[in-house]
Amino acid sequence: MAQNSKYQIQDIDTVVSAIKVALSAQEVKTDLALMALGMTVSELIQQTITPAQQVKVAEQFGRALTDSLKD
Repeated sequence: MAQNSKYQIQDIDTVVSAIKVALSAQEVKTDLALMALGMTVSELIQQTITPAQQVKVAEQFGRALTDSLKD
């Protein structure tokens, strides 16, 4: 997650918690959860970001994800 965010940590935690609850309630295995989350991110980018910016946003998201695993 980016260290500087326009969102409050409590707001982020609320959304993350809701996603975790949904995955847990469905007893989703990790690989299926990652596939579903990836599809959701792709759809969100395609539906809300202009086509000219989609790859840039996806690359930034990928870097942020990779960086979060290094901490």
